[in-house]
Amino acid sequence: SSTNWKGSNGQPYEHSSNDSFTVSNIQPGSIMITGVNTDNPDVVEMVALRDIPAGTELFMTDNAWTGNRFRDNEGTIILIIPTMIKAGETFGYGDSSLKYSDRWEPIQRSLQLSTSGDTILLYTEDDDGNIGHICGISLSGDWLEGGLDERDYGSRKSALPTELVGFSTVLTHRDNYEYVGEREGSIGSLQSAIASSTNW
Repeated sequence: SSTNWKGSNGQPYEHSSNDSFTVSNIQPGSIMITGVNTDNPDVVEMVALRDIPAGTELFMTDNAWTGNRFRDNEGTIILIIPTMIKAGETFGYGDSSLKYSDRWEPIQRSLQLSTSGDTILLYTEDDDGNIGHICGISLSGDWLEGGLDERDYGSRKSALPTELVGFSTVLTHRDNYEYVGEREGSIGSLQSAIASSTNW
């Protein structure tokens, strides 16, 4: 975009050794959810499809996305990644056999997934409060559209953030699900496979 450039007819551009760019590796589909138990204890398994740097703050919630913000009637937990998670590694919440399972902390109630169906969204947030959506899964069938009366989402439904088209999984209601599809391939092929309900 031309608005991101500064020009001059008299002042030459001078390179500085401090010139650098900061690039986040976290983008939609960088992590995908690959397993969920809503029967107690709640368990969420996920896989990193890109390297996730140490220090990254991951948020997981079953609050509904309304189209421009999260509701605040359910739980949200945070994981601060202590060491880099390499692409291909699995980790998660609620099962001691999953890496970093015991490092999640509640920031708004604890996560309590409903056995009547629920949605889970994973995201990051910058210092200004801007949300970067990563992935989602619905155990309650299709996502609802955004912009509804917030009460229409109840405790089991959510809108799908537009950034997550192609990076979420929609499943009919069952208490527990496990991804059983391909585990080798390109990032794009694995994202598509995990998003397909036929592989669960």
